Amino acid sequence: MFANQKVHKVFEDQIDTENRGTLLNRIKEIRLEKLQEQQILELVEQIVCIERIQDEQNDDNKKLSISLDKISIQNNELLQQNNQLTQDNSNLKETLSNQKLRTFKGKQKLEYQICSNNKIYAEYFSKMKFIDQNLILNNRKKRKSKFLQMQSKITFSLNKKNKNRNSNNKDVFIFTLEGKIKQFENLIENKEQEKIIIKKNLTKNLEYTINGKDRQISSLFSETKQFRLFENKEIMKFCKT
Repeated sequence: MFANQKVHKVFEDQIDTENRGTLLNRIKEIRLEKLQEQQILELVEQIVCIERIQDEQNDDNKKLSISLDKISIQNNELLQQNNQLTQDNSNLKETLSNQKLRTFKGKQKLEYQICSNNKIYAEYFSKMKFIDQNLILNNRKKRKSKFLQMQSKITFSLNKKNKNRNSNNKDVFIFTLEGKIKQFENLIENKEQEKIIIKKNLTKNLEYTINGKDRQISSLFSETKQFRLFENKEIMKFCKT
């Protein structure tokens, strides 16, 4: 009986040993499974994280693509603006060259016109001077001849009527003759004064015309200077942009 108990105990110990090994193996398997599950979960998390990072990178790539498209559009707009500014600059240079040419031609025309006017006025004054001298001489001759005729008439009248008049009447005729002489002298002086006034007026008109032409030239030069200042400002604006 004691031997049977011992045999049973050995058998039970063997069974316990086998069960323990089985349990240990099972425990190891379970631990391995849990470790594998944990590794799988970690891999899944890594995969999810990688996918999220890829999605974020895709979003960034889309945003970057959109930004590149906007930059391309802005670049095209800047190129168009640059072409427009280049065209405006060329138009401005052409306008400036045309303005300079017109200014030069206008200056030449005004100078030619002033020279022509000066020649015309010089010829006019020389003719007027010649005419005035001839008129003065002719008027003096006419007045002198009239005076001599009147003097002869008065002298003849005095001689004719002297016989029938006394000395007082003769003095009256002599006084009348002196008055006529003074009248002729005053008339000559008045005519000469009128000629002097006419010459002064003509000289003033000539000076006024010449001054007007000079003001036209000055205004033309000032407009050219203002246009050059405007051109320099526009060029500076273009360089700043």
